[in-house]
Amino acid sequence: MTPMLIQNESQGRPSKTLQDRVQKYLVEEVRRGNLSQGDPVPTIKEMSLKLNVSTKVVFLALKNMRDSGWFEKVSERKQIVSKGVDRLLMNQPLKLAFSSCGNGHILRGVYQVIYNHLQEMLADSKTEINCLLEMDCTSNGTPQATYDAMIVSDWEPENFKNCVKGPVIGLDTWEGLKLDCVVKTDHFKGGEMAARHLYECGKRKIVYWDLIEERARIHSGIDLRRLGFQKGWMDCGGHLADIKVLAVLAGDQKVVYSDYAKSADAYFFTCDYWALQAWDEFNEKGIRVPDDIAFMGFDGSYEALKHKPALTTMEQPCREIAERVIEIINNTVLRGEEPDKDEVLVPPKLRLGGST
Repeated sequence: MTPMLIQNESQGRPSKTLQDRVQKYLVEEVRRGNLSQGDPVPTIKEMSLKLNVSTKVVFLALKNMRDSGWFEKVSERKQIVSKGVDRLLMNQPLKLAFSSCGNGHILRGVYQVIYNHLQEMLADSKTEINCLLEMDCTSNGTPQATYDAMIVSDWEPENFKNCVKGPVIGLDTWEGLKLDCVVKTDHFKGGEMAARHLYECGKRKIVYWDLIEERARIHSGIDLRRLGFQKGWMDCGGHLADIKVLAVLAGDQKVVYSDYAKSADAYFFTCDYWALQAWDEFNEKGIRVPDDIAFMGFDGSYEALKHKPALTTMEQPCREIAERVIEIINNTVLRGEEPDKDEVLVPPKLRLGGST
C-alpha cells in the first residue's frame, strides 16, 4: 500500500461505519480539549461500553488513529495523544523541499527516480514538494521556515537552515552535509549480492570497473560496493586475486573498456551507464555479451532494464527509500518525534537480464 502523508480523513466526509463513528468521536474529543497532547486515550473496553460498539470495532478505530498520527502506543495497554495532533486538527498542508545538483534537471538518475516516487506518493495529499537545483539559487531570498522538511540528495542550498523548520533527510552521506538522518541504499549488501551472483554463474576472473569521484563522501557508496563485492566473492570461495579493480575518474573520456577482456570472463561496473557504454564498444569489436563475456551493472536504471537484452544489475531501491523518507516525515513533522540519527539502509534487488 502506498504510504501517504497524514491528513485528517475523519473531517469532510460522512460517517459510514461504526469504525468511522468511533474515530469521529475521538477527533471531537481532541478538538474540544477533552483529550490533549500526552493525555491517555480511553481503553478499548471503556470506548466499547460508552459508544455501544464491539471491542473489535474500537480496536480497529484506534489502530487507524495511531497509523494516522493521532495517537501513539506507549505500552501494551496504554496509548496517548500524539505531539503532532495540533497540526492534524488544523489540517495544514505540508511543504517539502528536495535539493539536488543540476541546472534545469536533477543530474543523478537514482535521485531523479526517488523524487518521481515522492511526487507520485504525494499526488493525492495536501503536501507540496519543491525541487531546488544548485544552479537555480532557489534558496536566496526564501522566507524563513518555508519548508517543513528538506530531502537532500547531493547538495544543500545556501542558508538552508533558515528556510527549513523540520528535519533534513539525506539520501547519502556526502561529506559536509548537515543532516538529521540518512536513508540510503545498502551498497555493501548490493556488492555482496553481485559477487555471489557472478560466482554462481561460474565466473572466476572479474574486471571490477570502479569510479573515483572528485567530491568526497564520508562512507562512499562506491567504496562500500567494492568492499561488499570483495567480501561476497571470498565468502563464495574466491580469492581477491581473481578481481582486477580498475579505478577511473568520473568523466574520463579516454577509457577503453575492452583492453582487459582477454583476461576476464565477467565485468562488473559500478554504474549501469558505464556498462551500457562498454556494451556498445564490445559490439563494435565483435565481442559478444554474454557469450564471450558477462556484464553486470549497479543502479537498475531505466536504460539498463530496457536494453535488448536487458543488463543484469543491482537495482537501487528508490521506491522503498521514498517510502522510508515519508515515514520519517510522518514521525518527526506530524508526530513530533526526534529524528533517528542512525542511517537507514535499504537493500537493493538483483535484476536478472540477459548479460550474465
